[in-house]
Amino acid sequence: MEKCPICGGECEDMRHVGVECLYEIRELVPSAVVETVLTEVPEDIKYLARTKRYPAGTVDSLFVSDVKGSLTTIDCKQVPIPAVRLLEKSLFNVRCCKSCRGDFLNLFKAWSEGKHIEKE
Repeated sequence: MEKCPICGGECEDMRHVGVECLYEIRELVPSAVVETVLTEVPEDIKYLARTKRYPAGTVDSLFVSDVKGSLTTIDCKQVPIPAVRLLEKSLFNVRCCKSCRGDFLNLFKAWSEGKHIEKE
């Protein structure tokens, strides 16, 4: 069984928490793993980040073609798509147990509701 790198407890079901940052978060959290995420964005907006453009083409479309008892066949066909512009983002992931992930999500919820702001 794996140990959670956050709380040190044993867990059989590891999860991850991912955050998007403008700075290199691994300076503060060495265990964070960087994952690149591409998001479709409009052509007429300027971004302070790298974007990629792809000409019109096709994408995979998965579908179930045959079901016989417990055997299912999944096929793939190409479906046409228009040209696309993608924004490249870095997502920093940290693996943890379900309990630590739940703690983070509760903390994030409280933050988004303004509960961590001191009011004078």
